[in-house]
Amino acid sequence: MTDLEFKKACRLAFDTSVDLGICFNDALMGFGLPDFKPVLLHLEEVAECIRWQCLCLDGSIDQKNLAECRLCFVTLKRVQIVNSPEGDRLLAAALARNLGVKRRE
Repeated sequence: MTDLEFKKACRLAFDTSVDLGICFNDALMGFGLPDFKPVLLHLEEVAECIRWQCLCLDGSIDQKNLAECRLCFVTLKRVQIVNSPEGDRLLAAALARNLGVKRRE
C-alpha cells in the first residue's frame, strides 16, 4: 500500500457519512502481529479497518492507532490495494462533500 492509498483510505474512514459497514473483511485480523502475511484488499476494506481502529466515539482520531495502521499497511507492506469501482465512487463522493461540490447522480 502506498502513502497516497493510505491517505485515500483515511479520507474514506474519517468521513462518517460514507457507509463502510458492508466492507468488513476479517483478512486484516491480527495485522499488527509479526507473523501476519500480506493480503490483497480493496481500498474501502482498509478504510473500514482504519475507521474501526482509529475513530473514537467523540469523533476524534486516535493518533497512536493511526500510526500503527500506517506502519503495518505502508511501511511494512502488509496490504496491497486492488482496484475497486465502488471504492472509487465512495472516494469521489467523500471528496465532493469535503469540497462542498454537488454531484450529479
